[in-house]
Amino acid sequence: MFNMTLLRKISFSVGENSLYLTAAAKLANRRPNTPSQGYYYNEALKAHDWFLASGLINSNNLINNGLDLNTCQNDGAAVFTYNQGIILGGLTELSWASGDASHIDLANTIAMSAINALTDENGILTEECEATNTCNRDLQQFKGVFGRNIQFMFNRAALTDDIKTTYKNFLTRNADSIWSNDQVDNQLGLDWSGPNSMSTIQTQSSALDAIVGAACVSI
Repeated sequence: MFNMTLLRKISFSVGENSLYLTAAAKLANRRPNTPSQGYYYNEALKAHDWFLASGLINSNNLINNGLDLNTCQNDGAAVFTYNQGIILGGLTELSWASGDASHIDLANTIAMSAINALTDENGILTEECEATNTCNRDLQQFKGVFGRNIQFMFNRAALTDDIKTTYKNFLTRNADSIWSNDQVDNQLGLDWSGPNSMSTIQTQSSALDAIVGAACVSI
């Protein structure tokens, strides 16, 4: 049995809380009566309600990285593609578990805001650190997480045709740009607009998430 209490800790950053919500919602759909009826579902709802009340979602419908521990308010810090992405899978799973379409509505709001705000003039996803060449190994992985969860929503959530078209075009556009502009000898780089200036295990994995995502929405 997977014990959610092992994951509990005091944390005011987006990553841990989004992953907790997602893990609980996934388990709610796959182990609804373990360890007791509705346990994981209730944990997912608690995480969801805390997240909405926390103020982590800013006025632009984007998610900042955490709370200021002195004020318990949104810290106004960086908006990472990763933070926009990981919550999408959790909200999709929670909608599946509850039948409540409002979770998908929120996921779409965050996803659309990220696509509009975190892409360049050609619609290619970017991380802020790329402009200053300061992306560490964690940051090099972030964009792929967003792409992977867009693909998950496309295939698992009840979406309108217009929204599905937007997500499909987003993934296809980014995958095409990666292969045309950011690929050298099958090595995939950090800047999906190109040119390929660096390739690491992390950039390879991240770019493959986008390419696989595009393939999964094109079947």
